Amino acid sequence: MPGPRATPEYAREAIAAAAAAMAHLTAASMRCLDEAQRQSRQLDDNHVGTEHIVLGVLAADRDIAGMLARNGITETVFRSQLFEEPGPSPDGHIPLTLRAQMILGLARSAATADDDSGAITPRHLMLGVIAESSDWRKRGFDGPHHLDQAAAAAGTSLAAIQSILSRSVT
Repeated sequence: MPGPRATPEYAREAIAAAAAAMAHLTAASMRCLDEAQRQSRQLDDNHVGTEHIVLGVLAADRDIAGMLARNGITETVFRSQLFEEPGPSPDGHIPLTLRAQMILGLARSAATADDDSGAITPRHLMLGVIAESSDWRKRGFDGPHHLDQAAAAAGTSLAAIQSILSRSVT
């Protein structure tokens, strides 16, 4: 079953947000996005989406992975929420979905709120994932949000995870 479709306005906003964010990614965030590409290929997906970004952060950032694990969200719990039809993965670069592009823009907003440099860290990527879920719903869209489902399965919530991430500095 196909997922919800973004409006042309959402598409334009997401693409612009990602373009503005790219120059502000730290080396650690780039490793997370590289790992997201690898996770997408491993799952034989034809896109890098929200779920791949979370998997990328879990694989590339021990501090964030540890914080999530202390709150019951392990890679195993998260992966148990993935029920998608595979790609197949294309050769070369796998494109970001519009939602993943919006995450980069929302991560940039979180980074800018933290300090003047606006450097996007893996923590900001996770805050972007959480903000995108809320943003998607506010726009009237529906659809899976794997981190929300994993949080519920672990007995917590996105709001609780967001609160912890907002207080932490990794």
